[in-house]
Amino acid sequence: MSVPALVAAVNTGHIDGARAAKSLFHLLVNDANDANMAAIVAADGIPSLIGLLRHGGVKGKQHAAATIALLVKHNDANQVAIAEADGIVPLIALLRGGPSSSKDAKHFAAAALLFLAQNNNTDVAAAISPISSPAR
Repeated sequence: MSVPALVAAVNTGHIDGARAAKSLFHLLVNDANDANMAAIVAADGIPSLIGLLRHGGVKGKQHAAATIALLVKHNDANQVAIAEADGIVPLIALLRGGPSSSKDAKHFAAAALLFLAQNNNTDVAAAISPISSPAR
């Protein structure tokens, strides 16, 4: 299945979306990482994966977080894209837990947030700042 077809499948629902996100993750891990990363981003994969983080089932959220972690690892442009697409709040929600957070999902969310926190870009810092600041 092509990357655009997989990204489209992420939007279809819990089971198909989870499987598609898992396939995108495997493309980033096993194949031509840079080319597949660019294809995922070009196919609007970031907003689709964030949508799955917000509305997916347990496995969908886990696979979306894993794929996002790989997309943002050492990639400033993708880190900014995640921040601009409001992807930080659902990663934090996944990390905090609840009935729709598996242990693996929490690990992937933590990894993604770690990569985002290491970014010195002001756009990412601005997106993280209101979330991480203590209430006054």
